[in-house]
Amino acid sequence: VDAFRRVLAVNPGNERALYSAARLLADGGDAAASRALAERLLALNPLHLEATYLLALLARGAGERERELHYLRRTLYLAPGFVLGHFQTGLHHAAAGNGRLARRSLANALRLLRGRDAEAPVEGVEGMTVGGLRETILGMLPDGEDAP
Repeated sequence: VDAFRRVLAVNPGNERALYSAARLLADGGDAAASRALAERLLALNPLHLEATYLLALLARGAGERERELHYLRRTLYLAPGFVLGHFQTGLHHAAAGNGRLARRSLANALRLLRGRDAEAPVEGVEGMTVGGLRETILGMLPDGEDAP
């Protein structure tokens, strides 16, 4: 984080440094500092998908359900094919007790995973493969439900 802060001292608008520092701070448990940097990045570039997604996850961790859904919807607006956006939206709706919307979001994620190599990594989730995410989603759907 210190290395990225040094870069930001010289170039405050460096998007890579802002996002990398925000991600490291989130991973280290400093949600407030992470959120501040991610929000700063979105002020510079409102189309930054990763910062938007990070803010959704930070909002979930803080119990801010409406803010979480706002950012998840925004990720899907920015990148309709963003598998993790659909997956996390499904988790959000499942936690809120809205099974219909949860199933729809999870089905969208499955559709986007179709045809991908099962051993390929899922971008944004360290150690998760396409096959692992597919199995996770299938395990969340009711028995007998047709997967897309």
